Amino acid sequence: MSLEPSIRRSACGMTPAVTLELVIFDCDGVLVDSEAISNRVLAAMLSERGLPTTLAQARREFQGMLLADVLARAEARLGRPLPDGWLARYEVERAEAFRRELQPVAGAVEVVERLRGGGLRVCVASQGKLEKTRLSLALTGLDRLFPEHVRFSAYSVANGKPAPDLFLHAAATIGVEPAACAVVEDTPSGVQAAVAAGMRAIGYTPDSDERALVEAGAEPLSSLDELPQLLGPGRGDCGESPGASRPAGDGTQAEAPAIRISLLGPFEIEGVDHAGSGGDARAFSARGGLSCCRQHQRNVARRVSPPGLWYNIWYQIKGDGYGDHG
Repeated sequence: MSLEPSIRRSACGMTPAVTLELVIFDCDGVLVDSEAISNRVLAAMLSERGLPTTLAQARREFQGMLLADVLARAEARLGRPLPDGWLARYEVERAEAFRRELQPVAGAVEVVERLRGGGLRVCVASQGKLEKTRLSLALTGLDRLFPEHVRFSAYSVANGKPAPDLFLHAAATIGVEPAACAVVEDTPSGVQAAVAAGMRAIGYTPDSDERALVEAGAEPLSSLDELPQLLGPGRGDCGESPGASRPAGDGTQAEAPAIRISLLGPFEIEGVDHAGSGGDARAFSARGGLSCCRQHQRNVARRVSPPGLWYNIWYQIKGDGYGDHG
């Protein structure tokens, strides 16, 4: 089968069918270091009303939720309604704490500038209200990188995260297909929303549960500085140049392996491990997805979500060991 000349190939054996165009950032915990502040205020106010709550408990129970859901869950835990105006007071106290303490996440400004300079479009899509996003971006100097027309809120759509509505709304407004989007999130509900939208999900892990993010379908990201490399110079490939080779176990350069891709799922790839095993033959599989090795298993698995969506575009590859889909 001939390859389309416009398709880039990478040494991992896979390439996304659509070029990455848009990176969608969650705001709280990804761009601005706000989660501890918000949940500390929440914990104090709940404790004040007779529901003893620590910062860790607040984060575990309420982080990533819409305010109405926070209120409903808190009242269920408390066993009685909170006073009228309690939620509005929380928003006021949280905003005051933001003005005193809020900082950008380390590397956020520089990474967004790099992505924009590389030709990628960016936007912010938050579970919070637009007023909160506006304040957070202004306080941290990120507002110049995310002007008003690329700020989106779950309050503008029917369903917040983990439903895909917010991310689909952002992509449609900007004019980018979901498959050409990557989402950077720090909560499992946000990752689930990205996966449901058919977008690449990247889980920012420093202040989150990495295992929960990965189980939700994310590729882990430990530092924003690593994001451009994870996205790849080809805006979505695995970050390696076509024809690249890797050191084999004996120190020589081993060519990328020949692989066989089966149709339909669960998808499997069989081939030679090219991550330094010295030519050990292994088989790898990803439930509902594709994988060429452990290193790239999550990267490739998410590209066929929902399962079976791209079943008709995988084909057997022989010879040079590089697999493409288009």
